[in-house]
Amino acid sequence: MGLIGEVLKSNFAIRIKVRGSSMLPFIRTGDYVTIIPVSLEDARIGDIIAYGDKERKNIICHRLIKRVNSDLVLKGDTHLWSSEKVSAESLLGKVVSVECGKSKFNLEDKPHRFLSCVLARVSRYFPPLLFLIAYYIEAVRGIRALGQNLKQV
Repeated sequence: MGLIGEVLKSNFAIRIKVRGSSMLPFIRTGDYVTIIPVSLEDARIGDIIAYGDKERKNIICHRLIKRVNSDLVLKGDTHLWSSEKVSAESLLGKVVSVECGKSKFNLEDKPHRFLSCVLARVSRYFPPLLFLIAYYIEAVRGIRALGQNLKQV
């Protein structure tokens, strides 16, 4: 986290490999994300914010769902109720693109900005709905992958 934080504070972007399931189905284990520096004031509802977790000594990327005073409230899309407050000291940047295999998604274009805002609202007010959608999409992906594997046998 130290080196990555220093790179971002020097106004450079970074690209890292993701592990975890809190942002399913939009960011999955093995995907790569590009993070750029962002100030507390420039972070927008719906942005996927990267911050340093000092306890676990790693970087967490969760969606900004609201602001409380000078803190950002973030939540993983598949977390039902848990959220975390992030202060300016922990803020590292925001995710601007996701690479999944050969596909790359720009989270700053209009369709993705709109979707991000919708997801932030759903995550904040109807978290079980977003949780169910995420796991439904993952189940469909798993069934398709299984079908493709069976065709190859």
